[in-house]
Amino acid sequence: MLNLLLAAALTHATATAAPKRDQAHLQVQTGMLSREALRVEETEHQHRSVQAGPGAGGVAMSLGYQVRARSEVGGRVELSRVTVSDGVSDAQQGHARVAGTYTHYLPLTAPIHFAATAMMGLERTSFDGAAVARGPFVGAGGSLHWFAAPRVSLHAGVEATRSIGGRFEQDGLEGSSRFVATDVAAVAGMNFFVGTRKGTSKRRR
Repeated sequence: MLNLLLAAALTHATATAAPKRDQAHLQVQTGMLSREALRVEETEHQHRSVQAGPGAGGVAMSLGYQVRARSEVGGRVELSRVTVSDGVSDAQQGHARVAGTYTHYLPLTAPIHFAATAMMGLERTSFDGAAVARGPFVGAGGSLHWFAAPRVSLHAGVEATRSIGGRFEQDGLEGSSRFVATDVAAVAGMNFFVGTRKGTSKRRR
């Protein structure tokens, strides 16, 4: 009986759960499956890799602010490190990204919401410590959020990013070669929504 009451209370509490205006949003996210293709123009450096498991494609932390009930602006930091093998030797590759984000939420059926995210920022990619690529990137993603509690949700979805130019540096010498990187990843994570605007009422005299 107690279990039924608790389940009913949770269902009622999450029936109207949704991002609210003036809330702060903290998101922790990890890649679960990632496919990356990278090519450096005017050189022979190129590879394709597929990663699976937690951390594939990178881990990210985001902080956003709900400017409207369904609109959020924020920023994110993402880090990734992976071992790439060409069949002969292994090399360490990783990237660091900083980006601004915009997210729009669409309610589907309580307590599930769809979130569409666009991002733009800068990335720094390293290749086994001997070469570095720097430049801007753009990305987009879509995910489903399930509100396990009024202020806590779990999400899963897909993200895609692509570099839009940049410079490739090897052995300390900056060259004119441009690099092109495309990454598609399945992601999952947890979200915390904190605070909300408190309305005030004034009595008319």
